[in-house]
Amino acid sequence: MKDNTIVIGPESIASSLQKFEGTPLKLGQLFAYKDLSIELVPAYNIKKPNHPKRNEWAGIIVTSEDKSVYHAGDTERIPEMKDLASRNITVAMMPCGGTYTMDFDEATDSVIDVKPEIAIPMHNWGKDLTKFKELVEKKDPSIKVEILEEGGEPLKI
Repeated sequence: MKDNTIVIGPESIASSLQKFEGTPLKLGQLFAYKDLSIELVPAYNIKKPNHPKRNEWAGIIVTSEDKSVYHAGDTERIPEMKDLASRNITVAMMPCGGTYTMDFDEATDSVIDVKPEIAIPMHNWGKDLTKFKELVEKKDPSIKVEILEEGGEPLKI
């Protein structure tokens, strides 16, 4: 961390942000910095008890110029994801580990709800991601699935 590092996070962790002189944000609030816009969006579980909605934990949308990246956070498929379809998300990073978040089927449906150009599975803990890719491409062939490899080339969008 440097003197000019900016730390932001959900209001639900405001006390933890204090030691970094961080800025707490409410869900839905925008934070603008230079050419970036950052918005926190809901991330929670409906069926599992691990990430209750009342905690107000967050996913994040980072936008710069005409590109946006949605990191869904630790979440299940939630109704708010359908609202993102109109936001023209460039890349959606979806958890699909199944233990604390979604399994492949639910993550696939979430990707279809969001309608990004590119979907990236995450939080998969060593699972074969071929099934996720096949499910997404079967339901919506216009969505490209990128499977990132540890130490591999960065995604260019």
